[in-house]
Amino acid sequence: METHESVLCGDVWVLSIRNVQANDSGIYICELNTDPVSQTFHQLTGKIIKRRKSAPMAYEATPPAYNHNYTDCCVASNVSEECRGFCSIQNILDGTTGRDPEHCEADFPSIVSCMSDSRNHVPCCMDQGIPDICQDVCRGEYTLITDNIKTHFSCSAYTEQTLTCIVKGIRNCLNKLCDPVEAAIAEVTDLMICAPWTSQTFSCLTNGIDHTDCCKSQGLPDSCLNLCSGNITQIDFSYFKCVKYMSSYSNCLLQGYGVVPSAPHRISVSNIDTRYAILHWAPPRTLPETVRYYNVYLRESEDVYEKLVEVESPYILENLRPDTEYEVYVEAVNMHGASEPSERILFTTLSLHEEDLEEDNQGYNVTACCIEAGVNDLCSPLCSYDASMSQLKTLAPVCAGEVHKILRCGAGGRNHGGCCTRRGVPPNCMSICSGVISGGFMETAAQCIPYIGNIVQCFEEGTGLLPGPVRELHATRLTSTSVTLKWEPPQSGNNSTIDYVVHYQKVHNISMYETVLKLDQMAETSITSHTLEGLKPNTKYIIYTIAVSKQGASLPSETLLAWTDPAYPAFVEVSVSNFMLPDKLIKYISQNRKN
Repeated sequence: METHESVLCGDVWVLSIRNVQANDSGIYICELNTDPVSQTFHQLTGKIIKRRKSAPMAYEATPPAYNHNYTDCCVASNVSEECRGFCSIQNILDGTTGRDPEHCEADFPSIVSCMSDSRNHVPCCMDQGIPDICQDVCRGEYTLITDNIKTHFSCSAYTEQTLTCIVKGIRNCLNKLCDPVEAAIAEVTDLMICAPWTSQTFSCLTNGIDHTDCCKSQGLPDSCLNLCSGNITQIDFSYFKCVKYMSSYSNCLLQGYGVVPSAPHRISVSNIDTRYAILHWAPPRTLPETVRYYNVYLRESEDVYEKLVEVESPYILENLRPDTEYEVYVEAVNMHGASEPSERILFTTLSLHEEDLEEDNQGYNVTACCIEAGVNDLCSPLCSYDASMSQLKTLAPVCAGEVHKILRCGAGGRNHGGCCTRRGVPPNCMSICSGVISGGFMETAAQCIPYIGNIVQCFEEGTGLLPGPVRELHATRLTSTSVTLKWEPPQSGNNSTIDYVVHYQKVHNISMYETVLKLDQMAETSITSHTLEGLKPNTKYIIYTIAVSKQGASLPSETLLAWTDPAYPAFVEVSVSNFMLPDKLIKYISQNRKN
């Protein structure tokens, strides 16, 4: 035992217990051998403290805890001057109150009331595991010690947690209910703790503006609209259901302040199919430069909206149901919050019957392609965008030799690389998006089977959006410095405007048989014929053409080999022969000269 001399309090005895273990917790008795004997009981709770492995550097400092100074309230409540050291939580924690608690017993009801700031901190105290017998301070109340045995209990073990809850509660009212952004994450307990300041809080938030119309458009119930106008005097349990609408309420406040963008406009839906549609919109007219991303809200008839976050226009609405009416709208989001909703658009997906009619009339038919390519009848179930995984696993071993035909028909002569990139297909599987297996079959299958759904969706989507391949590319005239080409437009597509790009380069006898992915020269045209000029005499050229629209590009056409005339004049009779390489059809232009 150690003794310390104190002018105010006389002798103060401190019991120091060293090498405390967790199992030393329990009730301890301090007794004075006076007449009669005086005893006090104290609950001791041992805690295991993990020490730092290394001491902090000299210049490091632990940031101070939030202080809560309520001296003004204590003065107004007539707390005696010598006891006002208890009117600061920091003084209590530091032990610098300047007065022994026993001498301020009569002032503690006023001190504790000021400390709690008339707020209910019980929810936090319960979360911290403070026993109910010690929660009177959390309510701003103090139980005076009397001769009644029931008033002789100790809560000193929970002093730090209690004071922490009070400080946290005081700051939370400022942080959560006086900041429109933080108000979006307010909880029921926040409304309970901050109830005494309801009128001032929501009056400040509304800033003298009636946000009721916005709140109605955001779906807030009538019982919560007083929050939007600021005309509220007190909070009761009926307002607790408004907590789930606090995010929408916060958006309305920010719109009223003029810091969030206006709603996106020119909303439209195109390419409506049985299971997907494409949504388009234009940026907001107000503060468009602040927009970070857009959120799309989609629902069937009266269902709850599904929120699709952080998207850009145009956006593909996927996994829709056939012959179903949908409602959709868009909101713009910047660093402060979300805009008002755009206008609502209603659209109905195609029925399966309409889809079948469209396929029969103008759609790309992958099954017909497989039949024309000579795919084995046993493997024909794989020639469908609706093939099942069980069919794929069953037929893959026996149809390995037919896979290259099936993939080329699935791609439909279109380059689906852009869609595959958006859908997360890895680079080592990107060749499949063009209908080609670049490596070994087994190795490619092992790596790419997990992404087969992504790829097939792109195939199905792209055959309705992307232009098909150019057909019947051939030369109609050859000179010593030019080749005139002609071709047929794509047989299927979405009837959008199509341009063409002719790729060509000179080759020699060795490189002619190499698989050429990109040629070093190109020419653009909007019609189905073109003359390549400035070529070298008596030189062999390899040529192909692709179709291009605003949605994307087709795969290269069949490859054409053409030989320019020698420098001397001669009559040339053009003949055409075809042969196949693994990935493309080569069309060879030969010349029979007659002098």
